[in-house]
Amino acid sequence: SRNKLTSDELLSKFCGEISYKIGSDWLRWGRHLGLSDSDLDNIGSDNKSIYEKCDNVLKKWKQKIGNPSWELLKIELIAFHRNDIVIEIEKKFGDYLSSPKMGNIRMEESSVFQKNDESILFSQVFKFKFSDSVGVDWRTLGCLLNIKDNHLDMINQDYTKTNEKAYFMLSKWMQMNKNPTLEELKTALKNMERIDLIRKLDELTKTSNSPEITHRFYSQKDTSEICTALKNCYLVNYGKINEIQPPSKVPANVDLLHQFVDLCIVDAVNAQMDVLFSVERKKFLEKQMSYTPISYSEIFMKEKSVTLVSGIAGIGKTWLLRKCLLDWSNNLIWKIVELVFYLECRKLNQHQNISNINELLNVFYKDITNDFNIRNNTAMFIIDGLDEFKYLNELVNPNLTCSYPIVNALAEIRKYKSVVAGRVYAIDRYQSISTEHSDKLIIQIMGFNENGINDYVENNVKEEKKEVVRATLKRSPFAKAMASVPFYLSCISKII
Repeated sequence: SRNKLTSDELLSKFCGEISYKIGSDWLRWGRHLGLSDSDLDNIGSDNKSIYEKCDNVLKKWKQKIGNPSWELLKIELIAFHRNDIVIEIEKKFGDYLSSPKMGNIRMEESSVFQKNDESILFSQVFKFKFSDSVGVDWRTLGCLLNIKDNHLDMINQDYTKTNEKAYFMLSKWMQMNKNPTLEELKTALKNMERIDLIRKLDELTKTSNSPEITHRFYSQKDTSEICTALKNCYLVNYGKINEIQPPSKVPANVDLLHQFVDLCIVDAVNAQMDVLFSVERKKFLEKQMSYTPISYSEIFMKEKSVTLVSGIAGIGKTWLLRKCLLDWSNNLIWKIVELVFYLECRKLNQHQNISNINELLNVFYKDITNDFNIRNNTAMFIIDGLDEFKYLNELVNPNLTCSYPIVNALAEIRKYKSVVAGRVYAIDRYQSISTEHSDKLIIQIMGFNENGINDYVENNVKEEKKEVVRATLKRSPFAKAMASVPFYLSCISKII
């Protein structure tokens, strides 16, 4: 019968469900639980199936902290932003969890947990709250915990707030040590003469497992509130973008909503990767017009799980992506997508210690998301400048050993709907690993076609210069070929 299940048997069932749901995310789950790199390496090499790896992560964690309660597992799952697993387990095993007998066992287990001082180190609530108290002394504490200077330098560069630096310093210490202890932490604090922080440790040991504190710490915004904030952000920041105005090279605001000109977008399968290198400039426009264009509405009004956008520098990729952000913000495209996040790879390079999507959003969208838990079926990511990502080689070669956590964060994005843009060679490499979705579209931006060039001249060139520009383009095949690239056409229009 139901009541004959022991707490150990019930916990085993919980762990089985968790291992099944976590799946391929087992490595990040292990790091989240504070397992050392050596433990995770052993788990990875000793087990073949993903389920076995995840199951052994939980077994190793249980060895470190004793007998965890469901409440502790629940805390860690919420901190890992897997509320869906918590909901499913409580729905499936609700009768067990609500019985008086199991309630008493949970209380007993919770008491055991409270008495186990070492287990406090594996509590996310503890790490967050202790990090708030450490303050500017985070680096001194890191040195006394034997964290190498280069690791501390990276943390210092990647995060601006002292509590974030302290948090990732603690996480690094726990990853480096097979069995980190509370006593080691207290010894380091004694050497710093921070008796106040030792008292704080004692206080947190008593309170960090409190469900009330956990609930308060992980309170989240409503999806509609975040959606509205994102749309307002894009309308304010991308309604007008800076375009270089030759010959003075002074940026000027361009109204992207009203001055955007349709680009020549083609199916990348039919476009040769070396089109600009093997064809003379004067023949490029002719070759470009041989492709069958795909309209903007055809691409973005119909939702695809993955859209890959390639093109040479200055061809209009960023304009296209930001046009998409504005149209989503005005409810013109992606109408069933609740959340769209725009990330630039050149900025991701500055945050190489970020290991997952939620950390990423807390850095770039902290004021909007506030630790919000995104769901796979509501979020879309727009990645700009893939060719600028410093760790592209590691990203497209998952078998390579990589010491930069940001690669894991970018790889995690493949689980979500996405639009990824970059130069042709980068997108060509990326599509080889982007195999999770069958409804994938790969397009290449070829610049303006002849109609696009004429429209640009008509709408953006001063009246007294229009005929001069048209005559120049008609007279010079080289100028006409160059004019297919929006930036070059802008230059030609302003220097003539």
